[in-house]
Amino acid sequence: MHTEFAADWERLGKLAFRRHEKIGDVFKRVSRLLETRATHPDIRYLRIIKDWMLVPFTLWPIDFAGLGRHVCQRLQSGKPLEPGIIFSLEQLQTLPSAKAQTAISEYELHVQQGDYEPLIRSPAKYSSQEKELLSNQKLRAEWATLKRLFDVEKLRDRKGIIRRRMAQERNFRPDWEFRKSTANGRFQIAFDAFCHRWNLYGMEGDKPLLLKLSVNPTAHGLMIVIPVYWSLDSKRDLNWREINKLHKARGALRQGPKMSEGRLERHQQAQRAYAASQQARQLKLRGDDRWKHIANSIPLSPDTETRILRRLVSEGAKL
Repeated sequence: MHTEFAADWERLGKLAFRRHEKIGDVFKRVSRLLETRATHPDIRYLRIIKDWMLVPFTLWPIDFAGLGRHVCQRLQSGKPLEPGIIFSLEQLQTLPSAKAQTAISEYELHVQQGDYEPLIRSPAKYSSQEKELLSNQKLRAEWATLKRLFDVEKLRDRKGIIRRRMAQERNFRPDWEFRKSTANGRFQIAFDAFCHRWNLYGMEGDKPLLLKLSVNPTAHGLMIVIPVYWSLDSKRDLNWREINKLHKARGALRQGPKMSEGRLERHQQAQRAYAASQQARQLKLRGDDRWKHIANSIPLSPDTETRILRRLVSEGAKL
């Protein structure tokens, strides 16, 4: 276990966004319980959580660190996991492919440095807009006013940055209700308005951080953010070759009317082959009789090679 933990800990440390610092405590707790509670009937669900914690954060569909703490608490108290938790983890038994994890992990290392250039081809547009912004006296005056109204020094992160609320799909944001009773709530409203006014994603000290054209992988796909000030030339501004490479690493297949129809037919054949294989087992059919039964059920020619039928049965089992 110690050897396995050492390798996992090293792997976790190589991921972007300070994984050791942010989830190291729960990762150690999960790893320890996997060793000491190996006979617990729900231990396999903790293994799923551990495996996901070693996946790049961008690909997480849920909060595995928080869930890991909850599952550890249940196991340590001798309580079974709730049915809803079991259902959730059974949905997530399949991890992103190694290819997807490698591609996203490499991209995350760029992103944490604020470097989106591998997928963007027109840094000059950003540079010219940023230069104009940095010399804008109206922005400076408004920022000075904001600093007089609020104690911004207490609101900076470890890098000295204050960020606006992040945008979300269809602008549905549960965290932006107006809370006039708290100073932080009033500041966030004012700061979000200030960033909207100047196309910023935040302030680093007294430096405005201009919103960039960016391509952002998520657990569900890719989001391309085009700032409102950006005059987009889709062919010149975006490196579509690299974007497609990143996207295809997630498992996207070539599509089109003919391809889609052919893939659907293949899936249907595989499903029928698997069902026929199960039926043949119930009928206790073996050898050539089994394969003939499967071929007739698809239907395919009785002379179809066994290796083709075996491949269809295997594909059907995964659907």
